[in-house]
This record gives sequence, structure tokens and C-alpha cells, in this order.
Amino acid sequence: MTGNEKLRKENQSLRNEIAELKEKLQKISEEFSSKKAELTKPDAEKKMSSEGAHSLEFVSSKYDDLVAFKDEAVKQFNQLFTRVAEISILCDRIAKSIDSLEAYSYQFNVKIVGMPATTQNETSDQTVALCLRLFEALGVEDVSLNDIDIAHRIPSRSAWNRPNAIVCKFTRRPAKGKVMAARRRLEKLEASQLGFPDDFDISHINLYDHLTPRLQELLFESKKYKNANHFKFCWAKNGAVCLRKTETSTVIKLTSLDELNELRESR
Repeated sequence: MTGNEKLRKENQSLRNEIAELKEKLQKISEEFSSKKAELTKPDAEKKMSSEGAHSLEFVSSKYDDLVAFKDEAVKQFNQLFTRVAEISILCDRIAKSIDSLEAYSYQFNVKIVGMPATTQNETSDQTVALCLRLFEALGVEDVSLNDIDIAHRIPSRSAWNRPNAIVCKFTRRPAKGKVMAARRRLEKLEASQLGFPDDFDISHINLYDHLTPRLQELLFESKKYKNANHFKFCWAKNGAVCLRKTETSTVIKLTSLDELNELRESR
């Protein structure tokens, strides 16, 4: 089990405990409401009207029971709320640790979309060779097989009929930086440079930073906000999502969904 998997398991365990505590809080709340209702139910009123002084003792006893139950309920509420707060802090810390580990790992990755497969059952070695062919065609220098840890296809979430994307993991960031800097040459790329027939469609090939799941979700939601509020630009960079209304307006930098929600509420 990897470090990330252990953290996710611990995080899920804490979240399960929060759910259990919420159930206990709900049960205490229901019991309190039930106790309170006993004091005001019709049979208590009848008993008070028919028994005179004895009814006062009855109500007093009921009231004492209710006060005692209330004091105990408040005590349990406070204990549970304290535990929930402690668990929430732990969950936040674990989530940040997971994000940090993922961000560190993903910073070595390039996501290549629109790249046709060499064969129906393309092997990892064939995918690596295709990546190197692409980098060479883009004029990237000093990037070799030793600079690539692994390259593999990942299933596409989109319904359109396009090749599965490739995630290429580099062994060092400078190599990735050289590849990303060469993206501007994609428009001059020719199919024959990649070993495909000249009439092969390679117009959809593009290179992106490989985003963590958290950042992918933030980018997805930010793009919806961009479209709904007529922003012109939305992009991800260095672990954050950036929004910009126009070419001259200030860049809005977002690092979490909470910040995006605050932006929604402020407009």
C-alpha cells in the first residue's frame, strides 16, 4: 500500500467516525425533543387539572427530569462537538498531505492528448517510443529514454471517438520543462514525423500539465464559472487555477473549491 493509499484510508476512517458522531447528535436531539414533549402533552394537562396540588408535584418532577436530561445532553453535545472539531482538523491535515504528495508526483508528468496509437494493443515501450518521436519532432533537445520513467495510456472520460491520452512521467523536471516549452511548435507538426501516413489526422494533439484530481475538479468548476460569468481566460498553472475576465484585467488565482465558492458569492 502506497503512502497516498494509507492516507486516503485513514482519511476515510475519520470521515466515517464523523458520520457516526452526527448520528449520535441526531439521536440526542430527538431524545431531548421527546422529553420536552412529555411535559406539554395533553394527558399531563388533564392530570394537572384533576389532581390539584398533586399535579404541581407531577409537573415539578417532570421539569426536574427534563432539566437533568438537558444538562446531560448539553454535556454530551459538547463532547461530541469537540471530537468532531478534532477529526475535522485531522481530515484537513490528511487532505493537504495527500494534495502535497500528489502535487509533487504530478509535477513530473505531461499529459498528451489526441495522439493516435501505433497499434491496437500498444505496449508501454511503444508508447514511450512514440513520446520520444514526438519530442524529437518538436525540436526538443537533450531528452532521451533515460529522462522518462514511464509512459502509458489512460482511459478517456469524454464520449467522443479520440485516442486515449498518454501520461508521460519524467525522471527530472528540466526535461519536462523543455517539452512543455516546445508546445508552440505543435501547429507545424507533420504526421510523417511520428511515423504515421501523411493523411493521418494529428490536428488534435496537444500537451498539458498533468493535473491532480483535486486540481482537475477545480479547473472543471472554474471553467463553468468562466462561461457563466463571461470570463475570457481560465487555465491551470503551478498548482492553482487562474481566471481572467479580459486581457487587461487582474488575474484571479484559486487554489480550492472553497475559494471558488467565495468568488461566486461575492458577485
